Amino acid sequence: MYRQYPMYWLTRKGCEMVGNKLTGRKGTLFTAAYITRYHQMEELLAARMECPALTDAIQAVYLDPPVHFYTNEFNMINRLVLGGMDAKAFREAHGIEGKPSIRPYLTDAEITLVNRLQSIDVGLVWAGLDYAARKEKLTEYRNRKTALALKAA
Repeated sequence: MYRQYPMYWLTRKGCEMVGNKLTGRKGTLFTAAYITRYHQMEELLAARMECPALTDAIQAVYLDPPVHFYTNEFNMINRLVLGGMDAKAFREAHGIEGKPSIRPYLTDAEITLVNRLQSIDVGLVWAGLDYAARKEKLTEYRNRKTALALKAA
């Protein structure tokens, strides 16, 4: 038989207030778990806002995808566009504080390529390709676009 406990809905501030009042080993464990989970949630929300169509495709094709699934997908695309840098590395290289979207800092050409790769990735997710296959297809597309741009210049 399971014991039932009351459930309370708390805002971020409310949870921090409760967590900071806990002391000892349990308090430390709770605070660490809360911070970890909150950061995961922030990453998930940030990734979802970058491309709703890609987020929708992931949710439709994969049942209960883990939080890192979204960030892995968006980081793959960022690395393809930014010469191997993910969003975190881009922020560090450009002195951007916090975790804002990097889109305002990208060139028009980079934004165009990010948008195109995300659109293609939506189709690849729907087609059921695994991560490695999606990465391979997106890399091929990026390489073709780069080769065409070099020819035109």
